[in-house]
Amino acid sequence: MAKDKAKAKETKTEKKAEAESFKYGVADVAKALGVKDASARVQLRNHKIKKAGKSYGWNDKDDLQAVIDKIRPAKEDKKAAKGDSKAKGKKAKDEDDDD
Repeated sequence: MAKDKAKAKETKTEKKAEAESFKYGVADVAKALGVKDASARVQLRNHKIKKAGKSYGWNDKDDLQAVIDKIRPAKEDKKAAKGDSKAKGKKAKDEDDDD
């Protein structure tokens, strides 16, 4: 019976090591996007990025960059849209001042 417990502990340890074996993770995505880790995880969920097991992780820098590129364009599009609406509002206000 003691052997069974030892095997169970080894299995848990192996699973834990397997889950932590990624070279790149959420922290790397967050750093690339300039946001906190929690915000990066929200972005990953919103863009329906699949988890690698129980967590997000990538062993290849190209895979990581593909995920970042998938998230980043949507983020920049929103900023551009906000910037355009502000510019239009300011332009309209300047035109009203000419009266």
